[in-house]
Amino acid sequence: MSSGKARIIIDESVFTRIADGSNEALQELYELTYKPVFALLLSLTQNYQDAEDLLQETYIKIKQGAHLYKPRGNPMAWMMKIAKNLFLSVKRSSDNAIPVGPDELSDEMSNEIPYDNISDVEDRMLMEQAFTVLDTDERLVITLHVINGFKFREISGILDKPLGTVLSMYNRGLKKLRKSLEVSK
Repeated sequence: MSSGKARIIIDESVFTRIADGSNEALQELYELTYKPVFALLLSLTQNYQDAEDLLQETYIKIKQGAHLYKPRGNPMAWMMKIAKNLFLSVKRSSDNAIPVGPDELSDEMSNEIPYDNISDVEDRMLMEQAFTVLDTDERLVITLHVINGFKFREISGILDKPLGTVLSMYNRGLKKLRKSLEVSK
């Protein structure tokens, strides 16, 4: 399976401009990056509204922490880590929240999931199936790789998991997806 998404190139000076209070710079960054960040959050929450809420919170955190970004890093990986950590923080603080499963994504909402970023037809089919057959970690690794174009080593850093574990989750997830596609034929 190839990575269907071209890498997003972020001018790292945008973080300095955001830290200096430029709302235009924040808007520029948002327009460039919101689809892959939303895809990550949707793969974590499996709930469109929760993913939208966390997307807004993520960019608020990015604005508040822009002065902490270290140039020559990977800006997209830094942003993804903020989004993931925000999700984990919200999840921890809402222990009594009712978990929402993939069947609660309505057809209308699933049409808005950013699969249009994926040009390869097989990749797109696999991502659509991901919300129904994969566990959270497998779905997350495949989303980061396929939609966002991250290398496995970068995914390892974002998720704070060993590279071997990330590769294992990816391969296990692909097997599940292929099996589910064969069954649905």
